[in-house]
Amino acid sequence: MSHAMTADYERRAEVYREIGEIVDHSPHTVVLAPDYGYSLAYHGRLDTHFLLPESEKIFKDFTALRKEHSSRYVIVIKRFAHYNKQVDWGGTGKGKKYRALRTLLTRNFPVVANEDAYVVFDLGKTGAGRFNDAR
Repeated sequence: MSHAMTADYERRAEVYREIGEIVDHSPHTVVLAPDYGYSLAYHGRLDTHFLLPESEKIFKDFTALRKEHSSRYVIVIKRFAHYNKQVDWGGTGKGKKYRALRTLLTRNFPVVANEDAYVVFDLGKTGAGRFNDAR
């Protein structure tokens, strides 16, 4: 295997450490990531709650996790190098199942960080719109 084809694992670990620092390693964090957040949990030193990307009821799962664990942050890993199951956060194609969750988060909560690979929302502060997770 050529080096051009191998994933940049050190860069990924660096990004995950950065994310952990952004959320202050909060245990009150929900993660949506293609690998169930295992790499993020390890490198970011996070004890988090995971949304399963394959779930057909992602909005309901998020609402239940948020209520049950008083979550403060949501981390969405949008890009994951050399992983065949990307989280299509843009809401097109297979990403349509994330549309309701994305709308809820972007309309109601401020973005703490938004990079090519991830976005972090602060659930502790509501945005301009009134928060309503009822469907």
